Amino acid sequence: MAPVHRVEYEPSHSQLPSTRDSRSSSSPTIVSNFQDLSAVLSLFAADTVEKKISDPRANDLWRMSTTWSVFGIIGVVRTYIKLTAGIHSAERAGVDIYDLGEYTSKRTINALCVSEIGSRASRTSWQDDRRQLLGQVNAVASRWKRPNIVVMGYSQCPFEGRKAFREIIGRSLSGAMTVIITCLPLLVLRDSRTGDMLDNLTLGVVAGSTLVAGCLLPLLIQIINPVGVTHLRNLQIPNRFNHGVLQDGDTVITSRMSSTVFWQNRNEALLPRSGDHIRMRLLAGFAACSTIAAYLLNYLELGRVQAWKAYAWLGIQIAILAFRFVLWATPLHVLANRPKTVLFFVAGSLVQPLDLHTEVSLRLHHDVVHFSVASAVSKVLNGGGSIGKLKLEALDLLSGIAPADILLAKYCEFDELTKMGGEIKAIRLPWSWVEEMYAAQGVILGHNPWTLGGLYLAAIVQDDTFQGLTTIHPIDAGADRAHGEDTRAIYSQKDPSLQDIVGITANNYGVSGSLVIGVIGNKMLKDHDLMDWHAEFRENVHDCRSSAVSNGPPHYELHMRNFGAGTLGTKSASKTVPDIDGLLEQGLRIGLKEKEKDHAQCSEFCTIFGF
Repeated sequence: MAPVHRVEYEPSHSQLPSTRDSRSSSSPTIVSNFQDLSAVLSLFAADTVEKKISDPRANDLWRMSTTWSVFGIIGVVRTYIKLTAGIHSAERAGVDIYDLGEYTSKRTINALCVSEIGSRASRTSWQDDRRQLLGQVNAVASRWKRPNIVVMGYSQCPFEGRKAFREIIGRSLSGAMTVIITCLPLLVLRDSRTGDMLDNLTLGVVAGSTLVAGCLLPLLIQIINPVGVTHLRNLQIPNRFNHGVLQDGDTVITSRMSSTVFWQNRNEALLPRSGDHIRMRLLAGFAACSTIAAYLLNYLELGRVQAWKAYAWLGIQIAILAFRFVLWATPLHVLANRPKTVLFFVAGSLVQPLDLHTEVSLRLHHDVVHFSVASAVSKVLNGGGSIGKLKLEALDLLSGIAPADILLAKYCEFDELTKMGGEIKAIRLPWSWVEEMYAAQGVILGHNPWTLGGLYLAAIVQDDTFQGLTTIHPIDAGADRAHGEDTRAIYSQKDPSLQDIVGITANNYGVSGSLVIGVIGNKMLKDHDLMDWHAEFRENVHDCRSSAVSNGPPHYELHMRNFGAGTLGTKSASKTVPDIDGLLEQGLRIGLKEKEKDHAQCSEFCTIFGF
């Protein structure tokens, strides 16, 4: 047998094991031996993280800590994706937005319509302040059937002096700690102090994404989000208090249970929320993308290291996760904060209340008309209705000329009015507006008389003089033949000159133009067939006014309430003021004190002097 020759060779330099042999065995991969475990932990924490970063009541350290661990980081990504896409759009798509609705002025499921008083453009927005300062404003155990709440303003210590220094230092240290804790697990994965390109790229991306997503954005979302009411020191004092309770430019939210007015400076009304700023949305998009990149790079690193390093990384992440949970569960206030204090009052009326039993000659105040339109717009939109009939330019014609108790006015006889000459205008009185107009004057009307379909009540104005009321039946306005009446074609056959009318009065006069503000024209030659329905509707209106009751006691309750986390949110005080003049006088004193007070005396809450 031929001898077997052993051939020995020396491996080439390229075949020698690398000094980082644990990384040369395979190319980088996202998959690791414990990928399933880490995915479960991440999903377990994601919802909690998203709730915390979306919560306006969470303190800044809690929001920063959402990026500490890679487990749950998908909750941060989801939050910023919703912010980028538009919070209201995300909700319409079926996504749970948690408390993000407080950062947009677009309509969300928990938001209420905010309407600007006196704006002919009918500017509206949507506001969800359940967990912010204005969420503290309420009339719990109110003495009024439907309370009117007026938020005069809020107070907050200025960002200056020792308070500003403590906030800057506290948040700077928290931001530095956030970056260090987030990057700490990556240091375990490095084979050397300098690291290779992937090591350094991962560390840089993680640090950068943490600065944006964990430090910058959570602070900006809160800082630039408007309160929704003017700061007391920014009120136009004393003009604001001498004018009265209501003023054009204020905003109002009205529901079935109450109406809340927010005092504003005209140039500060309806400010956009932080989530509506395009720059914030672009920054949120960048934060989401950089966070995803950091997440992927973490697992690329894990896919090429030795097993013990991977499990050391996992242990550190779990420890951070546990520490973060303990931090969130402990009501500690480690960061300096400047809590806000809100000043508001509750009343049964916003102007001099009507006397239900004594007929007086009060005229309908300009402020009441403007408030009632805005309030009715808010209430109708909150109920999902249409505001097409609520036109300020029409109802404002009644300011100063119509009686304050307008439902007691007589019904017009147009035969006499037409002899006087001049254009006769019929201004539609929507039930929603009438109800708010009486509520502003301290009266709660009885059952809705507008339930008789088709007919509506109108005020008659002739040459800037209020003449009384009338009832009108619209033609082809969704109620055609609702009561068995003739059709438009039959009306035209009876009197071809009236083929362009939009409604008919009980006196058989045609109304042309618009159903919101029409013009009384010629009398129809033939009687129409709706007289019984007009009589019944007028009887309903009479019963509605006859069953009206006072909204409640005539005094006013002045309230001060602090907003903050934990014990900081429990500070409140209130007192009773006998009349509105005394209330405004006290408000004036408080406002003037606010401009000159020394906030160094404020500790756990911003003290309102003069209360």
